[in-house]
Amino acid sequence: MPSTGDPAEESAALVDLLASEYGWEHEAILNMPIDQTPQLIHAILARKGVKVYRTTPDVERTQQSLSDRIKSIFDSTE
Repeated sequence: MPSTGDPAEESAALVDLLASEYGWEHEAILNMPIDQTPQLIHAILARKGVKVYRTTPDVERTQQSLSDRIKSIFDSTE
């Protein structure tokens, strides 16, 4: 997922990717720990034959949910 710099657009793209790939409900995606998302994105891309390189994600290693992380992004921009 290329970065657009727009948190709302990137958040929607992430939820859409996980929902379409795994058939998960939005609620389940938003409640998953944020530190799982880089691994899932990597697995999706690798399965599709996209050559990816692992990098250290700029996401704090935490059990913070994706929805809490999205909320904190918007809170910090106000």
